[in-house]
Amino acid sequence: MSFARRSFAGGAVSTTLTSGIGAADTSCTLISPTGWPSGANGYFYIAIEAGTTSEEKILCASTVGSVVTFVTRGQDGTSPAGHNAGVPVIHCGTATDFDEANNLVSQVLGSIGPNGTFLQSTGSTIQWSGLAASCRVHRAAAFTSSSSFASFVFDRVDFDTASAYNATTGQYTVPVGMGGKYQVAGVAMVTCTAATEWLLAAIYKNGAEVARGPYGWNTVGGGQLNCGVSDLVSCAAGDVLAIAAICSTAGLDGGVGSSSCYASFVKVAP
Repeated sequence: MSFARRSFAGGAVSTTLTSGIGAADTSCTLISPTGWPSGANGYFYIAIEAGTTSEEKILCASTVGSVVTFVTRGQDGTSPAGHNAGVPVIHCGTATDFDEANNLVSQVLGSIGPNGTFLQSTGSTIQWSGLAASCRVHRAAAFTSSSSFASFVFDRVDFDTASAYNATTGQYTVPVGMGGKYQVAGVAMVTCTAATEWLLAAIYKNGAEVARGPYGWNTVGGGQLNCGVSDLVSCAAGDVLAIAAICSTAGLDGGVGSSSCYASFVKVAP
């Protein structure tokens, strides 16, 4: 379905046909079409013999002088027909005009989209979509490392434009209308006690690993050990994203704060 721009002129006066037209004619001549749309801003509709059994509505391209050029005869439930000289002609609206306006209002105001979305045409309708989904979180509470892969819970939300992150489960659920390509990243840190310890982070989607970062190795004994992961993940609405981490040694003290353990989920493309 296309939504074409059409012309309207509130001051267009009612007039009459100068001469009769047949059912196949492609133009008509009017007596003094004062205030009529020129067609420069789009096609427009007229009605000949409006309100009678001979009524015909016509989609028109232009008014030049007294000549109106037609695009399509027999519109809005009427049929092409012949009309005699002197019958009334008016500029009018149609059910198409009102239905398109109502369709837009119902989709825009009838279902307000989630925060961070915009309206996008699908060719036949419009829907809520979004490129503005973005979220950054970090770990504020003390924690210790795990020796098995587990979702890492970043318990402090720095910002979340779509309110999609759960700070209790550590999961980001892609909102309705915001499917697309997401840049997902996460960083974790622990304090080491031995030179053989390592730390690894991964991205999970719907409970399955989709990307893994490089190992963070401790080669000097005690000190801070960092690891990170970042990748582009294709997501649909409802997909669940999470950062998971594993350490060679369970029970190591974790680093906390917005610059030590953090993650982000940002939609970067449809």
